[in-house]
Amino acid sequence: TLEDFDAHIFRGSAEVSRDQFIQALGDLPALWPLRPAGLSSKSKEGTALAEKSAELRVLKLEGSRRFRQSGVPHDLRASVSASLSQQPAPEGAATLVFTRLSAGSSAVSVASQFSEMPTSLSRDRVASTLAGVEGRALDWYSFLDLVGRPRVTWPPQAVER
Repeated sequence: TLEDFDAHIFRGSAEVSRDQFIQALGDLPALWPLRPAGLSSKSKEGTALAEKSAELRVLKLEGSRRFRQSGVPHDLRASVSASLSQQPAPEGAATLVFTRLSAGSSAVSVASQFSEMPTSLSRDRVASTLAGVEGRALDWYSFLDLVGRPRVTWPPQAVER
């Protein structure tokens, strides 16, 4: 929501630089994405429910990979999120989100919209982008639509220990 962007990204500013955006994302804990209420993207209500994890098959595979030594924990989503939070946010992913938010919600490719890549992101641009999203909040499906489904690799590849 815009309120979340205000509290965690903009923090009272009207705009942030790319570096500020990446730093703000890095300061936030990683959370396994939630899917919207509804059985499919066609019937979605635009609200994320804590008991409905997105990409459940991937979550289970990631949990078994991360916790193979100690056994899969009871609250898998919270445990995988905590494990992901110990890694830095991938800069390439943060840059992609920054660029897509800077471009807005139009379907035109990012490369064709900018002669140079954007260096700042305005609160007004984010508000405009969220205004075009059902429920005015990015859920899993609207996030994928924003950044482009083929560009998302979730979760980021962890360094083997």
